[in-house]
Amino acid sequence: MNETLLSLLTLVEKAVGKDSPELAAFADLLHRGEADGLEELLEDVDESDYSLADWVEALTAFDGWLAEQGEPRRPLAAMRSYIHCCTYLNSPQLSLPSLKVIVIKALTEFGFLAVSEPQT
Repeated sequence: MNETLLSLLTLVEKAVGKDSPELAAFADLLHRGEADGLEELLEDVDESDYSLADWVEALTAFDGWLAEQGEPRRPLAAMRSYIHCCTYLNSPQLSLPSLKVIVIKALTEFGFLAVSEPQT
């Protein structure tokens, strides 16, 4: 694992807690995911109203959804971009809903084209 991802894991550990199941799930996702997918994650977190812990929870829920679909690939950059778009689905007048719930709802309603494409 490269230095950038190790630094990211350290930040995630601080955000979710050392003994959190989310930390273990996120580390596993990084290990299985396609390389170079999360370099802009911290920028996306900073641009959104959601915390790093919220994003990690959404990414691990996304991973679970892909597993339920029988999809072995984990295109981390596309997953991050999808979640980034989901952050715009919240109405500014309402209280902040769970990012995980928004992502799962969007996946259920619209799917995920990055895994709908045929594997080569």
